Amino acid sequence: MKKNIPQKASAAQFPVYDFRTPKKVSKEKINSLNLITDELAKYLGNCMSAMAGEVCLVYNPEMLETNTTDFINGQPKNTIYGNFAFTTNLTKHSESHVMLHLPTEIFYPIMDILLGGTGKHYETKRALTDIEVAICRYVMLKFQEALKDAWNSIIKVDFAFDKIETSTKNVELKALKEEKLVMSFDVNIKDIKSKVRVAYSSRFVDKLIRKQETQKAVESVSAEQREQKKEAIMTSLNDAEFEVKAVLSELKLNMQDIISLNVGDIITLDKKITDDIEVKVEDTPWFNGKLGNGNIKKAVKITKVLGETADEETV
Repeated sequence: MKKNIPQKASAAQFPVYDFRTPKKVSKEKINSLNLITDELAKYLGNCMSAMAGEVCLVYNPEMLETNTTDFINGQPKNTIYGNFAFTTNLTKHSESHVMLHLPTEIFYPIMDILLGGTGKHYETKRALTDIEVAICRYVMLKFQEALKDAWNSIIKVDFAFDKIETSTKNVELKALKEEKLVMSFDVNIKDIKSKVRVAYSSRFVDKLIRKQETQKAVESVSAEQREQKKEAIMTSLNDAEFEVKAVLSELKLNMQDIISLNVGDIITLDKKITDDIEVKVEDTPWFNGKLGNGNIKKAVKITKVLGETADEETV
């Protein structure tokens, strides 16, 4: 009888981990950003659909961490990078921390539509003209709003568009051995399939998440303190005494009429005995009610809590 001998796994089956450049964003934090990738896929799809004039699919979001050089080397030679800076209510950074990679096979159909065309796709290896760069800037500003809307689902973030790079070589000269958190999306537009990628500085994203967690903790403590204060106030109010008055009607008399009143005189009111009366707490109207008897005493039956609908109760 043959034994099942496990096959040796090849090194290609496992990713190589470089201990000299450890990951800046933990797996738990990456998982917490899944909401961002889902939201960004939705907003990028809406953005491109609006510019293309038809449904553009953005789907299959993925997230991985790599360094800037490897990220750039994995892109086509003729490509477009939009650089953005983060600004939050917790911190402000003027340098670019976000790189949005837009393939030319997606940009050219969008540009053609914006110029009144049908979205024709054409391949070219030349550099972008000044007019095309201006249109690309317009497209990047639209993507800027999509980035902002997606991130605002977890923390208030604003983005500032910095510049466009149209040459991989130019970007490589400035590329550092910095870890990047990359969100990639499959895109279908005008029967063209490609990918859009957004690369964030892992170090900055880690700081951003930490500050967001700190903010949540502070808000949680503040909410708990407010609740405790509210309970303390309500506890003290439970033992406080308030004056409650049931008022059938009020009228004004001049001093001469008051002086002339005698025992047995009748003062006519502008309400019937069956009309609602007003119940005041410390001179503030709180309830409406009906006058009646209860246990051989005059009583008021609450018919309405002022400002809201309530079931009838008897006082």
